[in-house]
Amino acid sequence: MPGKPYQSILIPYEEEILSLRRQRPPMAFARIAELLMEKHQVPIQRAAICKFVKLRARWKKKETQQNRATSKTWNTAQSHGSQPQSALTRQKTGAVPLNSAGTENRQPWLGWQNEKPASREKMLTTFTPSNEYNLTRLTPEEAAAYAEQLKREREKNGG
Repeated sequence: MPGKPYQSILIPYEEEILSLRRQRPPMAFARIAELLMEKHQVPIQRAAICKFVKLRARWKKKETQQNRATSKTWNTAQSHGSQPQSALTRQKTGAVPLNSAGTENRQPWLGWQNEKPASREKMLTTFTPSNEYNLTRLTPEEAAAYAEQLKREREKNGG
């Protein structure tokens, strides 16, 4: 494929477009297209600006995920000996340190990650439904009799 690869004409105006979209409320893509035509004589459609912004957002998201993954591997590569008072090795005490606002500075409990799952030795192999949970609709006569019975019980109990 000879020639130069495709490059958007919006690249020089990327910061301006993104700043207009970051406003609250964000400027509409159609208005951005009009603005680019007025200021820079760039003939562009609304859909092209939309695709440009969404593609850049996807690139930025992928970049941050990669940066997070590399920093996570670097942090785990460090020796744990360099952190003498880490949250995992710190002894549990009843005292909870206070932060600058004077409120408790609690750490989340991560012990659940180390717990073993419940024993699966006694698994229920058969199931017999009981009449208690076999729900059926009452006929109007049965419903009226049941409501009357409940009413009598409430009066008897003083409620």
